[in-house]
Amino acid sequence: MEDHMEDKKLQVDYERTTQYFFHLADTRFKLLGLLPVVTGLALSTLPEKLEPTQGFAVSLLGLIVTIGLTIYDQRNTQMYDRLVKRARRIEKEFRFIPSPVLTKPYGGAFLDRTGRRSLGPIPIIWHDLGLSLVYSASLGAWCFLASWEYDRVIDAGSASGRYALWSGLAGFLLSLIILIALAAMNDRET
Repeated sequence: MEDHMEDKKLQVDYERTTQYFFHLADTRFKLLGLLPVVTGLALSTLPEKLEPTQGFAVSLLGLIVTIGLTIYDQRNTQMYDRLVKRARRIEKEFRFIPSPVLTKPYGGAFLDRTGRRSLGPIPIIWHDLGLSLVYSASLGAWCFLASWEYDRVIDAGSASGRYALWSGLAGFLLSLIILIALAAMNDRET
């Protein structure tokens, strides 16, 4: 009777863990799909549609919101990784059958997940790399736009682009720094 109760608890735990995992993944990828679209629209329309001070204010708002979404995603990444570990532990307890191509004693949706793909010693594909690329590129784009709009403000709206190269370089460097930081923070196991 006691074993049956433990199995029932594990079953409920596994169901809730996987539900939370899939809800979290769904939320993350909706944001991931929306952010580049909004960023791209802003880049293509703001300079010609708004006055320089308005464009600068909107670009700063976009930068701040994107920073907030990046922080939110990093927190979700922590929860996501913990849910994967929890689900793996439960799958081991249940002794699920592994995928036929794997040689592990137990399997399941989480135990059978593939790891990082590497090119020699260099990991090139893993779950959070895509997220890191999108968030860092969006942050760099908003930084570029804010720099560009600031240039328009101080140059009395002439949009001469005197600092366009520096704005672009600042956006690219910010993107690269953020990409490296986000990639370094990712859990190595999930």
